[in-house]
Amino acid sequence: YPYPPPPLSQSNPELPPSICKIVEKMMAKHPQDRYQNFDDIFQELELAKIELSSQTTPNSQNSPYKILKLEKTKIKQLEEENQNLHNKLSLYLKLLWINIFLLFLSLLTLLYLWNK
Repeated sequence: YPYPPPPLSQSNPELPPSICKIVEKMMAKHPQDRYQNFDDIFQELELAKIELSSQTTPNSQNSPYKILKLEKTKIKQLEEENQNLHNKLSLYLKLLWINIFLLFLSLLTLLYLWNK
């Protein structure tokens, strides 16, 4: 389709914004913009449920919704940092093995030239 679907809030203004956001993300045109697995959808639905059932307003700093949203953001940041560290470690190990190989090759060349 050349045009994205109209926002759900246009069709039904009564729908909570959090539910509209979830459904619109599920309907995203590009796969990378959609949820990648059921766990992600489930987490968003749980947050929406907490937001909707919360006695305090979602804008309150102490709202369970806000706290869970902040914790989820922190977890994602830590997971990204962990992945970055893993990638760096993998690169360093590859470089270490290359250096060990080059050192070994240099020693073999030196021994060969020494015995000649």
